[in-house]
Amino acid sequence: MRKTFLEYVAEDLLKKYGTDLSRITLVFPNKRASLFLNEHLARMADGPLWSPVYTTISQLFRDRSERVVADNIKLVCDLYRIYVQCTGTTETLDHFYGWGMLMLSDFDDIDKNLADATDVFRNLSNIHELDDVRILAKSNERC
Repeated sequence: MRKTFLEYVAEDLLKKYGTDLSRITLVFPNKRASLFLNEHLARMADGPLWSPVYTTISQLFRDRSERVVADNIKLVCDLYRIYVQCTGTTETLDHFYGWGMLMLSDFDDIDKNLADATDVFRNLSNIHELDDVRILAKSNERC
């Protein structure tokens, strides 16, 4: 059976630092990876283990920055207000909320990946045009 990357990491940490990993901080892209690494460490250790400190890249930057991440509820409300101003829609905030959270997540991904927002939105527009063509084609098949 092949070892996973995290199993190699756990093995290497135990070899280099033993079972007292309390002064080690590991940075992961998300929290899920730390759960799996912790399981591998516990399984591979010969006895009690002091776990390392786990953090995410996002949390590391938040901890080291003077800037404060805005509250998601406030951001969605601000986004909703602007959306209503630009579109004149009568959609309720309750209905918009899920979409607003999705948009904030997409904007965050664009920012984190340094993607060209113009290209991303052009691609999304093209995808929606294709969806419209498929819907039109299906409705013509029925006639």
